[in-house]
Amino acid sequence: MAISILPNIYIIIISIIKIPSSVIRTYSLNISVTMLISVLFDFITFWAFPLERQIGEIFDISAPTKKTAWELLDKIGDFAERLVVSVYYFQATLTVFFAYLSFVRPVLTNRIISNRASTALFGITSLMAVLVATLQTLASNVGVLNFAWKNAAVVFCGILQLLAILAMTVFYVLAIWAVTKYNKKLTILSSASQNNSDMLKSVLIYFTPPNLFSIISIPQIWCNVVMEMTSDSGLTELCIAPILLGYSMTPVRS
Repeated sequence: MAISILPNIYIIIISIIKIPSSVIRTYSLNISVTMLISVLFDFITFWAFPLERQIGEIFDISAPTKKTAWELLDKIGDFAERLVVSVYYFQATLTVFFAYLSFVRPVLTNRIISNRASTALFGITSLMAVLVATLQTLASNVGVLNFAWKNAAVVFCGILQLLAILAMTVFYVLAIWAVTKYNKKLTILSSASQNNSDMLKSVLIYFTPPNLFSIISIPQIWCNVVMEMTSDSGLTELCIAPILLGYSMTPVRS
């Protein structure tokens, strides 16, 4: 993960200096800043006292105050990683939606952006990401929430994430269909429409790799939700493979 520090710093600088205020700029800054904070936190806490911490964890000989501090750092790092995933789910969905809308309804999109409604929507999705990351972090720590609240938190967060992934997939497919359809009419499109088409193509290319990983994570998230709602051992065995696949191939931690 440390290898992503410099690319994220570069994206942040370029977004601030070179890219004018836009939906793409807002998304790039939000996801890069969130990821940079998470990676820097993990990098600093790991390299600050790696040997002492590992020995203390293996032999359980750490002083109580140090052990408590390490556990707190782990929880903060866990929250930061979950926040990155949730910010991506919600704000990538919003960005793909705006990119598609700007192509099929450019006047409406300009009105939304000029009225700063897009800023409000990004603010709402940021709050949703914080809420989901907080609930997931609390639910993953034994003894913080009782059984009923833990189940409710996992189910609630899982449903929100599934809805975000499905919505992003729908708008992604619609965007591909729109580009394919309007590419046949490029000779009659205005320059503004051609610019919107180019922007939509760029967004589609940019979001293709992470979208594939998001789709892969759907069975994992679904299994996490269903397993909290039932004690069926057969279903649990059925979900082992999707959960392992999701954890090994995606950054999702539900």
